[in-house]
Amino acid sequence: MEPPYDHDQLLREIKKKINSIRTYTPKVGVFGDSGIGKSSLCNALFGREKATISDVAACTRWQRKP
Repeated sequence: MEPPYDHDQLLREIKKKINSIRTYTPKVGVFGDSGIGKSSLCNALFGREKATISDVAACTRWQRKP
C-alpha cells in the first residue's frame, strides 16, 4: 500500500492476516525407521495420545494408504 493510506483498507488487510494466522493448520511429516519412537515423539509434542503406540516392536496400528 502506498501513502496516503486508506485506513479502512489497511484495517481489512490486518484483520484478514490475523484470521489466516488463527486458522492456519501446519502439516508436519515425521520420518524414520520402524520402532524408533516417532509416535511417542508426536504424542509428547501434542501433549496427548494422538498416535497409538505399542510395546511391540514395529507395530503400526492403523492401515497405511497405498
